[in-house]
Amino acid sequence: MEGAISPDAEQLRATLAALEQELERAHTRLHEGHEEIAELEQRKAEAAGSIAVAERAIDELEQRLVEQREALARIEQLNQAQRQLAVHIGERDAAANELADAVAQLLAELDELVAARETVAAAQDAVRTLAGRSGASDPPPEPPTLQENWGRLIERIGNDLGSALENDLVEAAARSPLGDAINDLPVHLRTLATERRRALFKESRKDEATTIPAPPSSNPRGR
Repeated sequence: MEGAISPDAEQLRATLAALEQELERAHTRLHEGHEEIAELEQRKAEAAGSIAVAERAIDELEQRLVEQREALARIEQLNQAQRQLAVHIGERDAAANELADAVAQLLAELDELVAARETVAAAQDAVRTLAGRSGASDPPPEPPTLQENWGRLIERIGNDLGSALENDLVEAAARSPLGDAINDLPVHLRTLATERRRALFKESRKDEATTIPAPPSSNPRGR
């Protein structure tokens, strides 16, 4: 029968249609796979960016932690040093107060010694008046420990306060009228006092130069 389709052709057409459908599904899966890969790559890039931001934040935070720990350590060291300073200042003031009391006591005892010396001298004069100069012996010397310790005290005061006292003497002599007091100083201080007086003179000249009023204008307003 002409125009009739053979069974083989029908089967081939069905197979071809099935293959075309399978190919279309494969293309769909391929496209979906590419889309998934693209989405994964996008997510990977976003995750990499988040990781980079987190790493920078970690570095900055770790650096800030180091700086804050160092600052805290410095503050604690400073506080400890200040506490130690306060303790030492208290010890110094206590020692100074004790020394002040001792100096006051020493001055009172010096007054007593001076009075006792005057009393001895008066009594010695009375004995000499009654017994005659040849019949009165000199009183025994004072205990040698006084002179020994007195010399030690003077040396210590000279060592501790000598520089300050010399500076005060130099300053006072340099500021004396016409510098007359400079000649009364020890030789080693005269040069210092002379140099200080010259410096004071230069300072006064400089101050005078800065305070001299400006001359009046030669062209007054309205002329």
